[in-house]
Amino acid sequence: MAITDRAIDQAFADLHKSSGGVRNDYFGILYLEQEIGLEREHAISQVAFGGNDYGIDGFHFDSEKRNLYLFQFKWSNSHAQFKESLNRLIESGMERIFGAKDQDQHQNQLLLKIKSCINENEAVIDRVCVHFIFTGDPAEAERNQVLDKLREDVENKKYLIDQRFGRPVTMVWNSAQRERAGSDQRNIFARHTPTLCGSMTPLRAPAQMARR
Repeated sequence: MAITDRAIDQAFADLHKSSGGVRNDYFGILYLEQEIGLEREHAISQVAFGGNDYGIDGFHFDSEKRNLYLFQFKWSNSHAQFKESLNRLIESGMERIFGAKDQDQHQNQLLLKIKSCINENEAVIDRVCVHFIFTGDPAEAERNQVLDKLREDVENKKYLIDQRFGRPVTMVWNSAQRERAGSDQRNIFARHTPTLCGSMTPLRAPAQMARR
C-alpha cells in the first residue's frame, strides 16, 4: 500500500494530540508500519517527534538480521533537505548515540531509546544501517557532491561505533525512494530495502506507469 498525503494527514490528526511533533514525523510512522511491519504502537515508539533529533528521525532493531537501522525521513523529493540532518549527525549525533556518557537534558526521547536498545542488544548487533528515506531519486542524491562529502564525514565517525561495541561493526548506507501515491510513476528504486540491509541483492525498479 502506498503512503499518501491523505494517510499522513490522518495519522497526524489522530496522533498529534498525544505524540506532538510535526507532520513529517508521521511519514516515519507510516513507513515503519508498511516497510518494517511494525504495529502502530511500536512504530510510534521508534520515531522522533519535534526537533533536537541529532540527525536521526527513527530507528529499528532486527534481531534476526542483527541489524540496527537508523532512519532520516523526508516527505519530499528534494535530497537537499538531508544536508542539515547530515551536519547534525556529524557535529553531535554520532557522538551522542555511540560515544557520549553524559546526557543532553534537552535531547528527545528517541535518543534515549536508541541508546537503551544498543545497551540491551550490543552483543548481537553486527551492522548499523543508515537509511535516508524520501520521495525523490536516490541515484541523484548519491551523485550529489555535497551529500557525498557529508556522508564521508559521517563515515569518518565510524570509530565511535567500533569503540562502543568493542569490535568492528559494519556501517551500511542506503538512500531509498518511497512511492508517492497519485503520481504518474511507480519507480520505487532502492539498492536494497531496509529489510535487506546487509544483503547485496539489488531490487529492480518497476516500469513507469503510462500517463493517464
